[in-house]
Amino acid sequence: MEEIDLKQMVKTAYKNRKILVYILVATILLGIVYTFVVVRPEYTSSSKIIIASNDASIKEFVKSERTMQKVVGELNNNKVTLGSMRENTTVAFDNASKVISISSTTRNKALSNQIVQKYSEVLKTELEEVYNVKNYTVIQESREASSASNINHKKDLIVAVVLGVAVAGLYVIIVYFMNNRMNTMVIEENTEIKVLGKFKKEKKNKKVIDYFMHDTSNLNTLNKMAITIQKANKNQKVKSVLVSGTGIGAGSTYVTTNLANTYAKLGYRVLVIDANKNGIQHKIFNRNLNKGFSDLMLRMQNPSAEHINMDEYMAKTPIAGISVMAYGEEKLSEKVLISERSMQIFHQIANRFDIVIIDAPSIKKDITTLILATFADFFVLVAETEKTKLEDIKEAQESLKNIDLKVNGIILNKMDT
Repeated sequence: MEEIDLKQMVKTAYKNRKILVYILVATILLGIVYTFVVVRPEYTSSSKIIIASNDASIKEFVKSERTMQKVVGELNNNKVTLGSMRENTTVAFDNASKVISISSTTRNKALSNQIVQKYSEVLKTELEEVYNVKNYTVIQESREASSASNINHKKDLIVAVVLGVAVAGLYVIIVYFMNNRMNTMVIEENTEIKVLGKFKKEKKNKKVIDYFMHDTSNLNTLNKMAITIQKANKNQKVKSVLVSGTGIGAGSTYVTTNLANTYAKLGYRVLVIDANKNGIQHKIFNRNLNKGFSDLMLRMQNPSAEHINMDEYMAKTPIAGISVMAYGEEKLSEKVLISERSMQIFHQIANRFDIVIIDAPSIKKDITTLILATFADFFVLVAETEKTKLEDIKEAQESLKNIDLKVNGIILNKMDT
């Protein structure tokens, strides 16, 4: 069974607070309707008589059919039958205290009182004739009830509030599990794309810009993801990975940076290529670069430009095993990127490393991502857990399908912790 994160549960409740209020208000309104409209009031009258006898047989006698039948006859009321008497009237005798208790509940408070009074009169007569009991003391006289015995507005409203809280709590639990489990299930069932992992949001020091993951579960996910990517192609190792988001802000740069760091820790020589015009990969790795990927691509379009030193367009980073290539000063056109020569140049660059990871623009916003996808062996799509729609993923999937490519895996990013 999946462990429940109480913090996440509280956040789920806060995000759905309006719905929870609606649920609570609805149940209170239902409680008001129930207690004031639906429930038909019933009234109870009762009486207690003490007698000078403790004969055990009196216990059965006082509630015998003969006694009840006599009460029905003397009342001469078509609303009172032997059946209704059995259902609505209770008579008991306590041998120890010698007290006869009579109570009757009907929807007519006057009738309840009449039944109890008549029952008392009949009992006195019957007991005198059968048991020769002549001493009676009424210790509680029957009166018309001032309020219904089956209605307690305060109690009903409290029950409605408790029920509302319970329903609201159940709603939060359902939403919690849908957010944490169902995203993976829905994506994989509707797109047949494997979810490679889920990354939780990490608490960051606002004074320090930090793009690296520190959460243990996130780091474990990265390791599994790196291994999964390498096992994706049984014939050969994956040499290049393209990372793109379903939309701006999905977190492709964040995932690229940390995936590169993971591969470096596993002993790979890694190159990070920033394919975003305003990308910051070189800044993340603390390198001040002007020239970059676009400049190298443009300069090497002429096959005779083989003498160009590629090292001038990239830089080693403080993290052992990682080199970074900024976007560059020139703008790459689709016409240049789509050429066979650009593919050759990319493979020349990639052959210098164990793996190349391309941080590409959002597939939804930039067509160059589709062209760059033809360079890579593996396409990773980053989805922002609470903002990305299934349609966004399907749209990206369809775009790649049109050029005979596919999304190889999805990352669910920015999950609340």
